[in-house]
Amino acid sequence: MSQYLGFLDRGVGIRGLYLNEITRPVISKLVEHAVELFALNHGSESSVDDEYADSSTTLLSDSALHVLVAYDWRPSSADLAVGVVSVLKRSGCEIIDLGQTSRACFDFAISQFRADLGIFVTGGNGVDGVNGLDILDGDGREWAHPGELTTLLTRLNSPASRSSRHAGNYQAFSLLDRYEQHVRQLFDDCKPLRIALACGDPLTMQILGTILFEIGCEINFLELNFSSSDFPLQAEMFRCEVRDAHVDVGFLIRPDSQTVHVLDGRGRAIGPATLKRILNRNGEVVTLGKDGRIWFADSTPQCDAMNVVSRLLKTSPESWVSHLKR
Repeated sequence: MSQYLGFLDRGVGIRGLYLNEITRPVISKLVEHAVELFALNHGSESSVDDEYADSSTTLLSDSALHVLVAYDWRPSSADLAVGVVSVLKRSGCEIIDLGQTSRACFDFAISQFRADLGIFVTGGNGVDGVNGLDILDGDGREWAHPGELTTLLTRLNSPASRSSRHAGNYQAFSLLDRYEQHVRQLFDDCKPLRIALACGDPLTMQILGTILFEIGCEINFLELNFSSSDFPLQAEMFRCEVRDAHVDVGFLIRPDSQTVHVLDGRGRAIGPATLKRILNRNGEVVTLGKDGRIWFADSTPQCDAMNVVSRLLKTSPESWVSHLKR
């Protein structure tokens, strides 16, 4: 197991350098063992959301492990996803391939389909050249370390047994339009503000930028090098630009589309405890992860940076925005 310990990312996710550590054969081995481990622990029962009941015969059958697959915006992710799909077919899984999307959109898809397993090829918030996997149960719970990821890594030195003699079925499917429609509903009754925005995920930037413009926000788009190994320096650059831009608030959304840093108009960070207090004022159940992500118990998906932005824009700005004196 020791040779694989470096793959663990903050206890959630598997990460490594593309081609040096994370290759198609490595990804295939990880996925093959993940399927076997899930089958041993859970069996292969599955269900489909009522919204998809009329098409469930073409999307998910009743006789195999049902797996959702997608990948993020990194060029290497599409290559690695080919290895993921290939081993899932050999394992006899029913595969729904969502293509390139954000992690938040992938979580939304998990909640809609309620498949057995979700496999997302991503480098998370890693630097350029890093890639790997996030693995989720059908209820959206992430495999973590210690936990399933620990067990998974201990099995890699042994061959996995093939779970089926028959190749699995494959379907390509997109939920991008449905996800955008869902996100738009989050911004009903939001207050238009002057906003500085930097975002490391292209889909999130596209959707959020469009919605903020439509609700009347003045947006200052700021460029950051999200591939830099020195994120604190990038964050400091963002802070200075927010301070000098004469805006009400700054949102810095990391490449995972889930982690968001919030700054007031003077470039001061609104810390996690303050954010939780603001978001809890409406009686919402808010959880702060150790990695800085914010989770809402009453939301689908539970963790989405755009959800944080929308809920902040629904609160009274005077309670959390420090306006610049003119």
